[in-house]
Amino acid sequence: MARKYYITYRNEFEAEVEADSREEAIKKFQNNECEISCCGELWDEYFEVNEDDQTNSCDKCKEVMNTNELVWLTAEDFEPKPNEIVPKELYKKYDCLCEECYLKLIKQGGKNE
Repeated sequence: MARKYYITYRNEFEAEVEADSREEAIKKFQNNECEISCCGELWDEYFEVNEDDQTNSCDKCKEVMNTNELVWLTAEDFEPKPNEIVPKELYKKYDCLCEECYLKLIKQGGKNE
């Protein structure tokens, strides 16, 4: 039998969800199967708004591609994948790289060929 669950996410978003279990309520929240409202203060500097056709270029090879396809080394939330060691020089020299240049530079220890 379905019960009402009250879910909040980081005290910023909330929803009232009908579900059979806590897990199902979370899934409905994650899949936008409920009405989610804002319950906290949202700061302008944390919004990320992109247009569909936003492009940028790799700082190394200059190939132009969709901004979301680039590896942004200077992004606040950038974290290397497990077992990737990113040389400090890369952070100083590049803002963004295409996946190919990023992987090549990591393998080379940050040194250009």
